[in-house]
Amino acid sequence: MKQKQWKNCPVCGAKESMQFKKNFSERFKFKSCPSLIIEGLSGYFCKKCKDGIFTIETDNLIESKLAEHKAHHDAKYTPVSEVIPVSTASQILNMTRQGVLKLMKAGKLAYVFLDNKRFPKKQSVLEYGKTV
Repeated sequence: MKQKQWKNCPVCGAKESMQFKKNFSERFKFKSCPSLIIEGLSGYFCKKCKDGIFTIETDNLIESKLAEHKAHHDAKYTPVSEVIPVSTASQILNMTRQGVLKLMKAGKLAYVFLDNKRFPKKQSVLEYGKTV
């Protein structure tokens, strides 16, 4: 998908107000886990209202980093009985192991880290299976 070149602000309607910024960082705050600073972001931001739109690549980066951050945090509180191996998830979802790993990396399947290995949460797999 090609990235749109923004000129007019879709929020406040200001003409020719969008400015492209790249390689900046932003802090993301959560209620359930510590905040996270993500670097290397880019997007279009309005000079007037200061609202902005991230690029497609930045959106994907944010989703991946947030999912990984949450997985590390949730690993401390998730019982082992609530996770399943990737191979089991691939059978339930009728897809390859690589497909399950891509879904986890993209933040579409909740997971946790156990000994630096990713394990999808059983409930997340079952819910995702219902939507497919």
